[in-house]
Order: sequence, then C-alpha cells, then structure tokens
Amino acid sequence: MSQWEGITFMDASSYQEIRELFDNYIRMYSTRDDLLTAWFSDDFSGITGSGDYLVKDREAWVAVTRKDFAQVKDPIHIELKDLSIQLLAETIAVTSSTFVIHLPIEDHILSNKIARLVLIFRREESGWKISHSSISISFGIAAEGEIYPLKDLQDRNRHLEALVAERTAQLSEANEKLKRVNEELAREVEKQKAAELANARLLLRQRAILDNLPMMAWLKNTEGRLEMINEKYARSAGRTVEECLGKTDFDLFPEDMAADYVADDREVCASGKTKHVEEQIATPAGARWHSTFKTPLFDELERVVGTTGIAQDITERKQAEELLSYATSLTSAALESTPDGILVVNRNMEIVRWNRKFAELWDVPEELLVTGVSDPIHPYIASRILKADEFLAKVHGLYARPEASGQDQLALVDGRHFDRYTQPLKIGDEIVGRFWSYRDVTDLKKHQLERLRIEKLESLGLLAGGIAHDFNNILTGVMGNVSIAQLFLDPGHKSSKALEEAEKASVRATELARQLLTFARGGEPVRKVVSLPTIVNESVELGLSGSNVKGMIDIPELIHAIDADEGQMCQVLHNIVINASQAMPGGGTLTVTARNESLAGDNDLGLASGSYVRLTVADQGCGMTEEVMAKIFDPYFTTKAGGNGLGLASVHSIITRHGGHVGVASALGRGTTFTIHLPSIGETYQAHAAEAAAQAAGHQHGGGVVLVMDDEAMIRDLAALMLAELGYRVTTCAEGAEAVQLYEDAFRAGTPFTAVIMDLTIPGGMGGKEAAERILAVDADANLIVSSGYSNDPIMAEYLAYGFRGAVAKPYTIQNLGQKLTSLDTEGREVQW
Repeated sequence: MSQWEGITFMDASSYQEIRELFDNYIRMYSTRDDLLTAWFSDDFSGITGSGDYLVKDREAWVAVTRKDFAQVKDPIHIELKDLSIQLLAETIAVTSSTFVIHLPIEDHILSNKIARLVLIFRREESGWKISHSSISISFGIAAEGEIYPLKDLQDRNRHLEALVAERTAQLSEANEKLKRVNEELAREVEKQKAAELANARLLLRQRAILDNLPMMAWLKNTEGRLEMINEKYARSAGRTVEECLGKTDFDLFPEDMAADYVADDREVCASGKTKHVEEQIATPAGARWHSTFKTPLFDELERVVGTTGIAQDITERKQAEELLSYATSLTSAALESTPDGILVVNRNMEIVRWNRKFAELWDVPEELLVTGVSDPIHPYIASRILKADEFLAKVHGLYARPEASGQDQLALVDGRHFDRYTQPLKIGDEIVGRFWSYRDVTDLKKHQLERLRIEKLESLGLLAGGIAHDFNNILTGVMGNVSIAQLFLDPGHKSSKALEEAEKASVRATELARQLLTFARGGEPVRKVVSLPTIVNESVELGLSGSNVKGMIDIPELIHAIDADEGQMCQVLHNIVINASQAMPGGGTLTVTARNESLAGDNDLGLASGSYVRLTVADQGCGMTEEVMAKIFDPYFTTKAGGNGLGLASVHSIITRHGGHVGVASALGRGTTFTIHLPSIGETYQAHAAEAAAQAAGHQHGGGVVLVMDDEAMIRDLAALMLAELGYRVTTCAEGAEAVQLYEDAFRAGTPFTAVIMDLTIPGGMGGKEAAERILAVDADANLIVSSGYSNDPIMAEYLAYGFRGAVAKPYTIQNLGQKLTSLDTEGREVQW
C-alpha cells in the first residue's frame, strides 16, 4: 500500500485480505455461528436493521447478535448484490454492500427487499476486528424482543390471506362473469366468423367484378397506399396484385408521374369531390393515355378515409383525336387559304363554320356570326344584292331540297359581282348540312368583258384589215401622184390649191383607214422611241383649239420616253381630248399629268412587271353613268349625234396593242378621268432625239439602184417615179421569186442593189417575208425595207426581227419614202427618230 496527500491506495493483496474478512463475516452470520462475536472490537458501535436505537459498546452488540441467532436458529441465505471495499488508512477498511435476505420461514416478502450493510474493520494488535456495523432492512420496526419484525410480518400475512380470500371471491365472481362474457363472445365470434365469411365471399365477388372491368380500378387509404386493385391495374403496373398492395404510387411509377397522381389524390381528399383528368400512366408497353375518375371514400361519420379510382385506356382515342385535330387544322388552313368565302350550316340550317374571307366579302357584323343558331346570314346578304327577293327564293328552295346543288352569279348593290356555289354536305351517304361558297369575280368579270370587247374588235379587224389594205393601195396612188404633182408646180399655180385640198382629203381618208386597221387581228403598232410630252402638247393644243376649255399639262422633265407608234398615240390623245372638250360645252379645265411608275408582277392591271408611264387625262364635264361606262370602248357605241363609235374603241385597241392598259372612272356631274399605263424605255427622250438629229443631218439622197417589188402595177410605177425624182435608179418586179432572182444576179455581178422595197402580201405569189429570207441567205447585209397596206401586220412592227432594216406603211408620199431611205446609214442600220 502507498499514500499520497492523505489518500491510501490499496493493492491487490490488501484488497484480497479485506475481502476474505467480509466473506467470513457473511458466512458466520448466515450459519448462525457464535464465533462471530469474537470478531467485534472492544471499541464498537452499531445500528441494527429493524431497531430504532444505536449500540455503543461491544457487549451490547454481542447480546443483539445472539438474540438474532436465537430468533432465527436455522441458517439463512444472503444473496449478495453489490460490494465496495475502501481502505481509509493502513489500519482502517470499510465494506459497503447490498443484498437480499432469504429467511427459513414461509414469507416471500423479505426475499423481495434489498438490505444494506456497512462494516468498518480496524487492525489491532490481535489482528483485524469489526469496530462498526450498520445494517438497514426495508420492512417495519421489530417488536420488543425481536431482531426481525416477524410478528408484523405474520400480521401482514394474515391480512394478505384475508385480502387474497376476498380477491379470490371477487375473482371467482369475475370468472363467472367472464365465463358468461366468453360464451357471449364466442357467439359473437361465430357471428363475426360468419360475417367475415360473408365479407370474404363479397370481396371475392367484388374482386371478380373488378377483374372483369375493362379498365384499371383501385382503392387507396389516406396515406396513398393501395388497399384493393384489379388485375388490369396490376398488369398496367407490370406487377402482380399482391406485389402492388400496400404500395404507393412512388413505388410503382416514375417519380414525375407519381407526383402528379398523389397531388390529384390530395386534391380529391381535401375537396371531397370527384375529379376527372386525362393523364398518361406508365405501363410495360410505355406511357399510355387514360381517362381517370378519382372519388373520395367516406366512413360512417362522413370522414374521408381514402380514394377510389378507375382509369380507362384512351390511347387509341387520343391518337384518333390528334389525327382529327391535324385533319381539322388542315381543313381550317384550307378554308382560310381559299380565295372563296365559305359558310357551312347543318341540317337544321344552323351556322357551323365560316372563314375570314366570307366575313370580309359580305362585311358581316360579328353578332350575326354565331354558331348554333338558325341561319341569320342569308337575309343579311340579301340586303346587299340587287335582286334580293330572287336570291332569297333560291336560298329557301335549296334548303327545301337538301340534295340539290346550285350555282349562279350575284350582282351586288355596290357594283361587285360574286359567283355563288352551293352543294349538300355529306358524311357517307347522309346529308348533314349545306356548303355555301362565294367568290368575288368583279375583276374577272371586267376582264371577261374586256376580252369580249377585244374579240369584237378582232372580229371587226378581219373585215377592216382587208378593206384598209386595198384602200391604202388606192390612197398610195392618189397621195403619191399628188405629192409628185406638187413638186412640178409653183406654189402660186392655180392648181396648187386643188392639189393641197386633195392631199388633205387623202390624209383624212388615211386616218380613217388607220382607225380601221387598229381593229385588225394582231394589229401591232409600228414603233419607235417617241417623246410623250411632245405628243401630249400637240394633241391637247390641237384638240382644244377653238374651244373654251383650258388645258393644264403637268409632265416632269424626267418623264421617260415610250416605244410606240407616234401616229397611234396622237390618235389616242386626240380622241380623248375631243371627247373631254365636248363634255364641257360651258367651259372648264382639262388636266393632263404623267408620272413614271414601276409595276410589280401581281398588279391589278394584269400588266407585266416593269417600268411604265402613267398618263392621266381628267375633265370637269358631265360625267357618265355606270351603264355608259361599261360600253364606251365598244366599237360603234356612241352617245353623240353624228359619231361613228370608233374613237374610244380605237383608244382601247391601240393601248392594248402597245402592251398597256386604259381605265376610266366617272361620276355624273363631276367629270371623267382616263388613266393610261404604257411601257417606257426607262430613260428620257433627249438623248435619243439628239443622236437621231445628228445622224439624219449627215445623210443626203443620191446614187444607187433600188429594187421595188409590189403586185400592184400602179404602186410599182408610182414608186419608180418617186425614186427617180429622188435621184435613184429603179428596177421593179411583181412578186418575191422574181425579186430574189434579180437580187442574186446583181449581187453575183458585183453590183448589189442599194435597197429593196418589198410588199408583204402578194396574192398567188411569194410575199416579202419569204423573199427577205432568201435574199438575206445570199447577202446578209442587204438593205431591205418592208412596205404594206396592212400597217397592223406584226412584221411591220417587229421588222428587225425578220431581217428588214426599215418599214414604210402605205399610203406614203415621196417625202415619206425619201426620209426612210435617208434613215439608212452606210452599214444599213436605221437611225431612230
């Protein structure tokens, strides 16, 4: 042992020594060995377990010990529970212990009580002695002469026995009651078993019903766990019924889907109302669409205790709906893409569909475009139509005959024209409604009228062309001879005046023939680049001469030149100006404007895209009615006494031949406006005019041999006379084959003709076109000039395309012929004036 600052530490041998002392004490006390008294120190103190006093000397404690041994003579059993040994000093040790005392008497109460013992050992000269003992026992105070409270224990036992007897009687009574309860319970159990059997049978029936449903069915508790499902549900989840029971949606389906299902369940439980959704459910075959109904489940107190649900697979229906939606979208797109206004009604004459074009065409108020009501549209439409009663009668007749179709054209109050088409609407063989289609054909009708007008002009041209050809040949003889005669007479000669009047008369006859030729089929103008301001100024000045109408001309300097027949353009403007002047007998203002304009390919005029000049002629005259405006371009239509009806007809024909468009707008009492569009060359006239003037000034007549081919002897002789007067030598022939031969001979002889003037049309012989081809095959540089009484012939307008270097229309004068020959330069190219 060792000490450190007042604390004594006990080694193993010391501990064993004290333990042996303790164990000997317990052994001697248990065996009731009187030798135990020899262990008590002379200086002793102690406390008994059931006493109420302190023992202060050894002899008193010995007496207490022997009284203990005398009260319970037989050995007792001490069951040690715990022990602590402390060495307070080298000569002092303390043991503290707990234990249970088992006395040799029939009292089991003590054996359930814990006793406590503290012993203090002190080393004396004779060895270790017990100097203090303190024991405590958890039962009553012992009576006088007792160490253990056996009398109290016996009283308690008797009390307990009486209590046991009382409790036994009560228990017997309770057992009887329990027996009766058990018998009643047995009967209830039998009833319960019968009920459970009935319930089991009911569940089997319910299960059979559920399993035979063509849809998923289930029952969940408020935690969302499945309590009942059918086979359809299990198969959709890819499991057995047993594998699904007790599971939640998160156990069976993808997380995102499960979250949606749980949210729906919570909503149903919270609202207490059925919910219908169309949702996708994951199955072994992939996600499929289902129509799901979820319903709250209530107990007898109307509390929500779960949900029930059914889900019908509608994947095929959804696919069909998607196809139908796609088809409907295509139908709607088709309805909205068509230029027609569409209205669809059902068999009850109630509106089903319409497109935007229908509402736009008829300007239908929104309150009339309502589905599911009897057709209010056609009565409204009737108010916009000229023959309303006739229209409504046809509509009612078609409704009365559902199988009938119909097609007609409607004239509207505002001047528009609509094509109407209707037919029964069928699904299979069943008539389910009626389809109405309306198309605005106002412009088409105008174009048709325009085409009809053109066809009338072309028909007239067939006759006019032949007459004008012969007439021009005759006039060529007249005007040619007059022009030659004027060369030989002094201006003061008495015949000069007569010749001048004869020439004027011939010019007027030429203009009449020109108007007739304008109507001829294919009457293309003989074009050249001309100045529009010049033509306008001359035409307005001439047309308004002697009238009280003031002319206002607004044409910018940058206005483009046009490629046109100058004579025909003068004729157009002259006719329009004269009409305007006659429409303002009391005076007024005639305004002429011109602007450059570019047209796109989809313009309303039906013209090709490109550069144009827009010419507008507006008067302040009396104006025209719609009926008159519809006919003003018709041949021989006139509202003036003495008029021939060819003026505006020729205007229309000339502008059309030039690839342009002429339109008219008029209002009674407010005047008339003509608007002309003509193709332009895209640049001004000044450069062309300057170059032409310079080139023309550098050429003089004289020298050379000219070949003239014409079937009319009078024309051949007259041309020869004119050319000779102009200083040329002349060879003539009557048809093309002879002209070709003459040219070949001259070319091979090295003396080709300076120019060849050929008539286009030779009855019974080769005309100028074929002859030109053969001559050009011999000499590609031949100077060929085409001449014809058919000034409207396409070759006269497009002569360069056929190999000719120039064109001269009949009738012509010596001056015309001289100018044409002068316009050919040394390389055979014509100078454009």
